[in-house]
Amino acid sequence: GDFPGRFKRIAELADAVIIDEAHHFRNPGSYGDPESGEGRSRYYKLYDLLDDSVRPKTLFMLTATPINNKLSDFRHMTELFTRRDEAYFARTIGVNNLRARFNNMEKALRRLLGEEVLDSGESIVEATDYLSRDETFQQLVVQRSRAYVKESQIGENESSTVLFPKRTPPKVADYSIRKTYGRLLDLIEKAFAKENPLFTLPIYYPLAYYKGEDESIDPFEEERQKQVVGLIRTLFLKRFESSVYALELSCYRLMRKLLAFLEVHSETDSEKKRLERWKLQNADSLNYATQRQYSLWEDEEDEEWEDDVIPEEFLQDVEELSREEYKVEEMIAETVLDLDQIINFLVETQKFEPKHDDKLKKLIRLLNSKDLKDKKVIVFTEFADTGRYLRKQLVDGGIEGIA
Repeated sequence: GDFPGRFKRIAELADAVIIDEAHHFRNPGSYGDPESGEGRSRYYKLYDLLDDSVRPKTLFMLTATPINNKLSDFRHMTELFTRRDEAYFARTIGVNNLRARFNNMEKALRRLLGEEVLDSGESIVEATDYLSRDETFQQLVVQRSRAYVKESQIGENESSTVLFPKRTPPKVADYSIRKTYGRLLDLIEKAFAKENPLFTLPIYYPLAYYKGEDESIDPFEEERQKQVVGLIRTLFLKRFESSVYALELSCYRLMRKLLAFLEVHSETDSEKKRLERWKLQNADSLNYATQRQYSLWEDEEDEEWEDDVIPEEFLQDVEELSREEYKVEEMIAETVLDLDQIINFLVETQKFEPKHDDKLKKLIRLLNSKDLKDKKVIVFTEFADTGRYLRKQLVDGGIEGIA
């Protein structure tokens, strides 16, 4: 569509912009082409929309997690309205250079907490205490707790008092990860070990296989690629914890992307034969993975499953790397090892049935308990694949009134 034109129209009409889950804009992403909008990330598209030169507008960003593991997360969101004017707060809160201010705070936090800073649950209390005493955060961040709301209503008309639901102690349903996942747990633990991991994902970190001089590598881009690999590995672990089916679908999707990489980069006869031999050797697992999708989501009208193991658009999306610049042969070898690892996962997930899912059993037992049997219950899960799996199994398990 005409993104620049549509955004310009919104920018001309809006007096205020409210962004919920604003942490999705803590990483700028691709700058792209500002004129056409081509390749421009959603951060920069929003940055364009908020242009005050078109029409001044008030911006509200709502999030419970403005910072992930770097203070630059918060700075990037702030720059949506400061427009990268480093002296934006010079007259208001005495910050003459915003970037320098955040860099100094980051250094202070690292001295206080070590290199992990905010990426550790153990450090978050100390980090929060530090940030809450910082004037920049005090001026820019508005936090509203229940205690604050109640206190602010003292002396106000009692009829307008906000009522919060009464909290009750959480009911913990103990379940066995070992009983649920079996040997798959051992495979995951070994593959995702911090030291010498078996899952390397070279297609997302090509600069690790760059043949040129280190000085010619953009440090920012190399760090970004490294973080992408770390993010994918973390996501796999989170989906594994969520449900076997969420993990299995991730394996299936990644497998197709890795195969597309091999399809594009296998040039020599031996490389092409190796790829075809791998597909023949693992044909049963490839076919099973496809059939599993149909059987699991047969009631999903909006799901379209590809008959091809490697969809054409996957091949089109692969950026072909030059063998003069990259160690493509080594990347191919590592990618085949990653595929072997995925097949190992799929072999184990194929053995899995809902009756093995101890977590699911405990959830059904909890929903059937006298405390919850006649109550409305909302089940939260981070992944849609787990949500679909749960819905199907809860219906099959006799739970009534599933929406």
